[in-house]
Amino acid sequence: MKKLLLFFSLLLTVSSLQAVVTTNHAIFLDQIYDVKFEYKITVDDFMKMNIKEIEKKRGKKLRFKEKLALKFAKKRMKKIQKKGASQSDLAADATNNSFEIVPFLLGLLLWIIGPLVVWLIWRDKHKTRAAWYGAAVVTILFTLLFVLLLKFV
Repeated sequence: MKKLLLFFSLLLTVSSLQAVVTTNHAIFLDQIYDVKFEYKITVDDFMKMNIKEIEKKRGKKLRFKEKLALKFAKKRMKKIQKKGASQSDLAADATNNSFEIVPFLLGLLLWIIGPLVVWLIWRDKHKTRAAWYGAAVVTILFTLLFVLLLKFV
């Protein structure tokens, strides 16, 4: 049950992350889930900072959801940097983190066939992943329903 709650909170966090802003060939983080700084922070500075330092620079404590969003953003940026991408590629990928609702609904409604249909229509990795998330939600719901039915029968 804890893993299910963690999955849904992570899904909510991923869909609520905001964009990375580029200025003068250096990337500055103006906002990450409504985290406002008095001055601009580069990506390198952000990657070196821990949660306590970010809270200190922000001036107040981060909520759990904000901490989770920051950790996820750092992990995603590290993954992109390991691929050897430039900072402009990092900004482009970071701004392309919107959640695709139509593929998700196709995965939700068509279950295993949904991701296949999405892949055949769009051939986009992000949209196909959203369809797989929809199929996973249906699988989890059916599993829970099955377990509850077995428990009461």
